[in-house]
Order: sequence, then structure tokens, then C-alpha cells
Amino acid sequence: MGELLDGMEKGLSTFLQELQKKRTTHADYRARAQAADYQAALIAAQAQAQNTYLLQSAAQKARQVYQNYLQTQSARLAAVAAAGLRADSATVQYMLKNNRFQALLDEKAVAEQLQSNVSANNAQAAEQIRALKSSAQAYLKSAYKNTSRWSLGTAVSNFLGGF
Repeated sequence: MGELLDGMEKGLSTFLQELQKKRTTHADYRARAQAADYQAALIAAQAQAQNTYLLQSAAQKARQVYQNYLQTQSARLAAVAAAGLRADSATVQYMLKNNRFQALLDEKAVAEQLQSNVSANNAQAAEQIRALKSSAQAYLKSAYKNTSRWSLGTAVSNFLGGF
């Protein structure tokens, strides 16, 4: 009878230790999954903030391009007037149109650079988020597998095997 009680005590102790181990492991995997989800949300917010910064920076560059255009246009008109040329002459009009065309090309370059930077930022963030979401799913799957009926059944079997 003593052997039976010792076997029951040992089996119960093993079962409880196994159960506690599974609970701890399950909680650890769920915590890791939550951390990965949280980190993915932070990366999404950071990418949005970076896009806002890029947009503001591009707007500032576009304003600078326009200011440079206005200054150059004024300087050229002043130089033309000082040289005694008429503002409606073909040569002067060609210079002014060329100046405007260069400013438009500069604005287009700023816009293309913005689009490229935003696309690269979004692609990088999307890849990081995808990897984190994949990790979170793997952690949740491991947490589920760790506490599945099969693994708990094994622990019960170990408990009953102690008799």
C-alpha cells in the first residue's frame, strides 16, 4: 500500500510539475506573441511618422525651389532692364521660359524623390511588420501546441503510469 501511495504521490507531483511547466511555457509564448504584435504596431506608427517627415521635407524643398525661381526671375529681369533690352523680346522671353522650365524640372525631381523615399519606407516597414506578424503567429501556434489535449494527455498518462 505504501508503494501505491508513493507512486501516486510521485505521479501527481510529476503531473503538477508538467502542468505548471506547460502553463508557464504557454504564458511565455503568448507574451512573446503580444510583444511581436506591439512591436509591429510601433513600426507602423514609426513608418507613418517618417512619411509625414518626408512629406514636410519635400514641401520645404519645393518652397525653396519656388523661392529660387522667383529670385532668379527677378534678377534676370533686372539684368535685362539694365542692359536696355525689352522684356517682351523673343530672347528675353526664351530666357524666362527656360528659367521656369528648370524650376518645374526641379519640382518634379523633388516629387519623384519624395515618392521614392515614401515607397522605400513603406516597403521596409511592411517587411518588418510581416516578419513580426509571422513570429507572433508562430508563437501563438507554439502556445496552442504546448497546451493541446495531446500534450496534456501525455501528462495525464505519465501521472497514471506512476501506478
